[in-house]
Amino acid sequence: GHLGTMTLSENLPTKRQRIVLQPTVLSSGSRNFANNEDFNGDVELGLSAKVPVGSKFKMDLTVNPDFSTVDVDQQVTNLSRFSIQFPERRQFFLENSDLFSSFGTWGVKPFFSRTIGLNGGSVVPILFGSRMTGNVNENLRVGAMNVQTRSVDDLSANNYTVFAAQQNVWGRSSFKTLVTNRSAYTNNSFAGEDFNRTIGAEYHFISANNTLRGNLRYHWSQTEDKLSDASFAGATLIFNNGITFAGLTFDRLGDNFINELGFSMRSFQYDAANNRMVRIGYNFVNPWVGYNYRPESGWVNSHQFSSWTVASFETNGDFIDRVSSLNYFLSTRDYGSFEVSLRNNKIRLLYETDLIGGDEFLDRKSTRLNSSHQIISYA
Repeated sequence: GHLGTMTLSENLPTKRQRIVLQPTVLSSGSRNFANNEDFNGDVELGLSAKVPVGSKFKMDLTVNPDFSTVDVDQQVTNLSRFSIQFPERRQFFLENSDLFSSFGTWGVKPFFSRTIGLNGGSVVPILFGSRMTGNVNENLRVGAMNVQTRSVDDLSANNYTVFAAQQNVWGRSSFKTLVTNRSAYTNNSFAGEDFNRTIGAEYHFISANNTLRGNLRYHWSQTEDKLSDASFAGATLIFNNGITFAGLTFDRLGDNFINELGFSMRSFQYDAANNRMVRIGYNFVNPWVGYNYRPESGWVNSHQFSSWTVASFETNGDFIDRVSSLNYFLSTRDYGSFEVSLRNNKIRLLYETDLIGGDEFLDRKSTRLNSSHQIISYA
């Protein structure tokens, strides 16, 4: 070959870490000429900073952050019965976000940063925020975050605190812990009767040959009402050797698991008759299995056959819904694809439901919706 070896006479100099400051100015002005009003103007100053703390930690600070340059969310028409999880786009919450947001499953996130700075879809201004992340040693990674919001109209100011730690053990496995807290802040002091806290731990493991992986998880919440059945627990096991793959996820969300800093797509059911959202607990089961066949020659890259089921039940065992699917997926060597899926749905409505804005609602409890359809797509 034509490759050689380069040997340095001395080590490269270590790059000196520096403090980075980013000031922002946001101004606006208006005047109503029709009413002959005076000119109204407003100027808001903000500052973001990155501060190295030793050689292993980094602190991010922000005061009056300006999120006006953040990309807007993609418009989505939600025809399902569940909430949609939009991705976080604010830079302050994105850096090292995996340390805080990698808990839970695809349907339940014990920490979801978009809950900070929003209330019922309305924007709540952030007064300041700080975050410190880094490695205590080769195997221990920690992070802490604190954010203070302003009071808006009838909403009190709130202080949010999040702590996360990840300890690597036994090769590629790890223990993780997460603590979150929201406390109302009024009259320059914390309101002890208005808070929401959670604490949780998870064990993530990966086998040496990477064919087996999974995790165990348990999270507990508390509010000023000190309710019982306020935990979220579950387990996931996944096998994949490149040819055969299978997995199982099971979760149990208690009736009173209240996590204002998290996200759970199935936690609320809409009661159309009373125009309200109702919190319910549930058991969730998601098994899947599949097989990949790769022919030795020809234009086909692989044939994949798979099946999966998603089902949920009330905490007392009563059925809520189920979706089952049989799938075939073909991929070609020129990156083309063809897919066929057969699905069967079964839904039990917990509350009277308005699907099309009609004069009458679908009855609860006794209603069953069953459908089977075929989906064919190609590229």
